[in-house]
Amino acid sequence: MFAAVALVSPAIYVPEPPETSSARRVGVFGAEQYDPEVWKSLNYPTLLDAFLAKKISMPVHFSSGDHDDFQIEYHATNLYKVWRDNKIPAELRIIDGAHNWDAFKQLLPDAMRYVFQTVRRPELVNGASQ
Repeated sequence: MFAAVALVSPAIYVPEPPETSSARRVGVFGAEQYDPEVWKSLNYPTLLDAFLAKKISMPVHFSSGDHDDFQIEYHATNLYKVWRDNKIPAELRIIDGAHNWDAFKQLLPDAMRYVFQTVRRPELVNGASQ
């Protein structure tokens, strides 16, 4: 479905979003209001092993400011490491910035360049067969 992904200051909190995150104020994953069980059941850690077992090489560009109030740089770095450990193409950019439009404006051009330079049909990791 996707050929490459850019995660700019992503809400990929584990195990749950911080109390002040908008993820707790809006419906996520189709829920009308925040539900910790829905969050945990549909957040990436629950689905990660099944995704990695498919051996799909999905390039991802992770980015965040280093002064993000939600510590997204920490979560982005952790997921980036999973990608790298599994030999899936990935880039990580942490800039001097917060969780705001000033940081997003700095992060977005590099993220978009990565996606458009990387776009191709999804491949299997290390030539694995289906």
